[in-house]
Amino acid sequence: MQRSGPHKGRSAVGLLLTGLTLWLSACAGPEVRETATAVVETPPAPVSYAHLPKRGPKDPISVVLLPPQRDKELEGLERQVPASTTFAIKMENLMSRDRVVQLTVVGPRRPAPANSDIEIQLEAHTQQFVGKSNYGGPSSLRVVVTADIRSRFLPDKAWIEESGKFLERDGLYRKVAKEILRVIHEEMGPQIPADRTLAGKPEVPFSLDLNK
Repeated sequence: MQRSGPHKGRSAVGLLLTGLTLWLSACAGPEVRETATAVVETPPAPVSYAHLPKRGPKDPISVVLLPPQRDKELEGLERQVPASTTFAIKMENLMSRDRVVQLTVVGPRRPAPANSDIEIQLEAHTQQFVGKSNYGGPSSLRVVVTADIRSRFLPDKAWIEESGKFLERDGLYRKVAKEILRVIHEEMGPQIPADRTLAGKPEVPFSLDLNK
């Protein structure tokens, strides 16, 4: 009987401490939840340029041509042809003739400008031509060219895809270049602000994803 007294005393104290802990937790719960809610940041609203005056049809457009991508088969075939007819050089020459487009070709020693108006990513790959003339070799190959065109002033990109026989690739490259320039002049160019400094610095990073 003498030993039961202290044991009961310790139990009562333990119950009191447990009840106090539960009460403090219940009181602190809403504050913790309120604090957690307060640190959630609202994403910034999309930048709009609709209110800004637009460039004129003859005003220059800064265009960046990123390093064109090729598959290994096309790369190997282009080692056997004049350099002036290769995919990268041909597309650069065709686009640099435009009087409005100020073309910058990105390379190991030529970085992209920080505030270009438009960026273009080209890709070319080969595929076997299925038909009666499929005898193997270059004559049986087709070239597929894609162009991913984006502007930091526009939410949507433009996508071009054309294909043709490898032996007729010169006409294919001309067709793709003509369509790219049409998109720049007629679709994207009219929406670019006349004064780029008023547009701020929106974060619209360029990421190559040709599967989209």
